[in-house]
Amino acid sequence: MKKKDSKRGAKITVFWIGISLMLVVFIVLVTTRPVIDSQENNGRLSPGEVLQDIHTNMLAYRIAEMERLLSSEKEMKTEYENRLRTILQQLKRNQVALETLLFSKEEKEAYETFKSAWNAYLQESKRSVALSDAGFSQQALTELSQKLRRLFEKSDQTLSMVIEANTRYANSWSGYMAELYRKNRLNLSLVYICGVTVLLILVFNLYDKVKKRCS
Repeated sequence: MKKKDSKRGAKITVFWIGISLMLVVFIVLVTTRPVIDSQENNGRLSPGEVLQDIHTNMLAYRIAEMERLLSSEKEMKTEYENRLRTILQQLKRNQVALETLLFSKEEKEAYETFKSAWNAYLQESKRSVALSDAGFSQQALTELSQKLRRLFEKSDQTLSMVIEANTRYANSWSGYMAELYRKNRLNLSLVYICGVTVLLILVFNLYDKVKKRCS
């Protein structure tokens, strides 16, 4: 009777060890998968690199906008309009990429503030271009040097808030682990697989020893 109870106890112990290992594997896969997916889908660019690209796009858009409003020749206006569209497309692609790379609440809130400021700037930019095309060139230039300048500066400031939030997250433990996994994904995956394999071998060895002791 004691032998049967011992065998039953050994089987129960091994069963719960196996369940615990499966839970560990599941939790690790679930928590690391979003980081893996986001980095693979965006060419493995870091959030900092995408933010820098967005800032470059913003500056390029501002310069092309100024040239468009200051231009008096129709052909040049068309060229600058095409340039503005191209820059805006690049910026939107970078925004889409960035949205999958922001994980902390602070980053996401700062990014929403930036989007609101940038959209306000774009709306005013379209209005200024329309004024210029309607023959109100002087009014459009006044908008360029005053209201548009303030809106652009606000957009730039709010983007800096996103960069600061991302820097704080990167310096945190969660951010550090995400970046570590991004840079060493293959090596860490191999180490993880080897670790799980070793644990399974130990469990089976333990089961054999317990089984022999109870028989």
